[in-house]
Amino acid sequence: SISVKIINIVTSGVLLITLSGQLFATENQNEAKERRFNIGAEISATYDKDNKNQWSDAEVEMTYTFNSKFDALILLKRQGDGGNPNKVITDEAVVNYHFNDDISLSLGKTAIPFGNFDTGMITDPLTKGVNDADKDNERLLILTYNIKDLELIGYTYKAKDKDKDTGLSVNYNNAGFSAGYDYFKDGSSGRGHSQAIQLGFEADNGISGFYETVNTHQLGTNTSAKHIELNYAHTLANLDANLSLAKSIENRVQGNVNQLGVTYGIDVYQGLNIAIERNKVKDISALNSLKITYTF
Repeated sequence: SISVKIINIVTSGVLLITLSGQLFATENQNEAKERRFNIGAEISATYDKDNKNQWSDAEVEMTYTFNSKFDALILLKRQGDGGNPNKVITDEAVVNYHFNDDISLSLGKTAIPFGNFDTGMITDPLTKGVNDADKDNERLLILTYNIKDLELIGYTYKAKDKDKDTGLSVNYNNAGFSAGYDYFKDGSSGRGHSQAIQLGFEADNGISGFYETVNTHQLGTNTSAKHIELNYAHTLANLDANLSLAKSIENRVQGNVNQLGVTYGIDVYQGLNIAIERNKVKDISALNSLKITYTF
């Protein structure tokens, strides 16, 4: 049943690309110019023995460049089986103003720039969930400043509880090595703060590694989690593939949680990825999952 649904989505995607090509055909008159309008989408489904077939959120991202100073992004999302599948929401809507190549100001609804929860796994790392800063997207004001290999980000927004939350991120990336520090301050009285530290590397042979620790001090309680992951990007029968090994540990008052998993993904066709995973949480039976993702 997954294959049939994926084929339907692919067909719709082709029609969408064709339509946008007709509407913006004038862009092809000068191929040297950067495309003003870009559109992309992603749809995925996951199967496991517990939840059976689960549709993930379907996303359509559109970007438009007005000129060298202004550009904008809109991300539409159709919620998967975990939400309301009949509702399409505007998940992100951001306008960016570039003072120059190094300084930019962003305003709009977007994800809070705290933590780096990207993973080669199907299952989310346990670090995603132990802080206040990775909840629903908010209406933020973000200032970004780049100094060579260093990126500085400061942001603020008015939270749903009417208090003003703020945060700071410092990221470094150069020659296959990366490091980052994130700080988030909840404006509510007694809510405390969260901080995250990331370290990563990427070698020329396709091997990369990532480590992150997240700590939250809230209402007199400290919560923390760590995630370490190794990835091996390679080719298999002339197809791009990736092997991921990951371990997460979350420190809870009622006892620590340990999660260990291995995932293998392969791009079987342009934009189409199939991944299988075996994930084991301590004292819980291992879970085997299959995920199909189509991106265009």
